[in-house]
Amino acid sequence: MFAPNVSRHFDWQAATLLWNYSLSQDLSFTSVDIEFNSDIIVRLLPNGGRGGITAAFRDRFSVNWNPPGRVALTISKVTSADDKVNGAFRCVVRTLIDGDWERKIQVEVVSYWLCFDFIMNVGLVYIEQTQLIGYSGDQHINENSNLTLFCNTTGKPTANVTWTRVLDDGSNGDKMFLGNPWFIRNIKRTMSGTYRCTASNGFGNTVTHSVHVNVICK
Repeated sequence: MFAPNVSRHFDWQAATLLWNYSLSQDLSFTSVDIEFNSDIIVRLLPNGGRGGITAAFRDRFSVNWNPPGRVALTISKVTSADDKVNGAFRCVVRTLIDGDWERKIQVEVVSYWLCFDFIMNVGLVYIEQTQLIGYSGDQHINENSNLTLFCNTTGKPTANVTWTRVLDDGSNGDKMFLGNPWFIRNIKRTMSGTYRCTASNGFGNTVTHSVHVNVICK
């Protein structure tokens, strides 16, 4: 007895199970039965005829037969009832003088929900909280010059960086810029002050850094 083949399919998707066989010239058969465990799904006859699909299987199963050696069983929607834990599909070729030939196929039904859960859990491996790895120091710059301030971070997904002006009491004032780096063209004396970058990707702690900018008037 051969071990059954295992065919893997998603639940509620169509599946086709295929059997191929050959007979010697002096051997004839009485029927080809497609079964699930011991329940007959359909019986195929030597003249190419067939009985109808058994009532219990009629709503989801159909068969395509190319006599004498190829049978395809199509399941329109695979369900957990078809899973290998419940049994196996088999093709039985019944002969007059040489016994029966039998091959089994087991269906492994894969749930979409399990796959989704697996993908989500694998995805968590790639989530990293934001860390600050480089930033601008305090700046002394002539008026009407160009200035670049930066806060470089690591983390997945990439952090959003917001620049705000720091008020005298140390709290955040108006938002000045979103992104990194912050390029300031033709800086004016009114921009002297302290600025804070705030970076977060939604996972772990928010990181911040403050830099003082002194605009020198010539």
